[in-house]
Amino acid sequence: MSSASINVGQLRAFLSVLEEGGFTAAAHKLGLTQSGVSQAVAALEEALGVVLLLRNRGRVAPTAAGAAIQGDARAALEAIERVRHRAQALTGLQSGRVRVGSVASAASRLLPPIVKNFGARYPGIEVVLIEGTDNEVRDWVTGGAVDIGLTAEIPKDYEAIPVAEDDFLAIMSKRHRLAGRKQVRPEDLADESFVMPNSGSENDVRAIFSRGGVAPKVAFSVRDPQALLAMVREGVGVSIVPELIVPSGERRLVAIPLDPPARRRLCAVTSREGLSPAASAFLDSLAAAGRQIQARR
Repeated sequence: MSSASINVGQLRAFLSVLEEGGFTAAAHKLGLTQSGVSQAVAALEEALGVVLLLRNRGRVAPTAAGAAIQGDARAALEAIERVRHRAQALTGLQSGRVRVGSVASAASRLLPPIVKNFGARYPGIEVVLIEGTDNEVRDWVTGGAVDIGLTAEIPKDYEAIPVAEDDFLAIMSKRHRLAGRKQVRPEDLADESFVMPNSGSENDVRAIFSRGGVAPKVAFSVRDPQALLAMVREGVGVSIVPELIVPSGERRLVAIPLDPPARRRLCAVTSREGLSPAASAFLDSLAAAGRQIQARR
């Protein structure tokens, strides 16, 4: 074996000759002259100190040495491509922007630590957060307005990565007659003035009542979760909301599990096609957070 180095062009020429069945076809595939392909293969043979190809009347076949190194040569080219793609991805993570659509409960309770850790790791990437209802977030993803959506509404044919699950809870003022209950049935709330959450979970809440064979007496429909909580605190009515909406340490209202239980599943929804390196990295952060949340349950 000589001290000459082996390069990518030589390996690619060697493999192309074998795959295409000859030097002429390989030259056409690679956009080179036939002479250029021959010289590349000859240089590889010189560097290795072995004959790799048998040439007989225009037909080409690998020698024993050529057959032996063919798999390694292909693996080497694939490894080089992986190095190139990784370097390109790292370059893309030096700067950029990720557009994230999220329902309000996840934006206030789930995303802050994730965004903080992501910013520490990738300080050059800007995270743009837009809050909306489940349906709005879903439509933002399908319409390309955001890169990633955090929602319970999963559009068909889109990738959905579970991030968190929470239970629906009945909430009411501490002065309410049902405040001391350990569980509340939908039937118990049927005659109450009901404050309907209009931030995305309305369909789920109506389904909870429907399964109980009753319908809520909706007095108010409120989009802003904080406004809804304020109304319940003041005794304007009762409501059913996802657990993430209820702040920890709440003193003026109570949150009671439902009988039977009802659960919501939040997923990071995206289309993998055309996802930027920055968006892919943030999606990975959401997936990791989801695994940690599930492990703690």
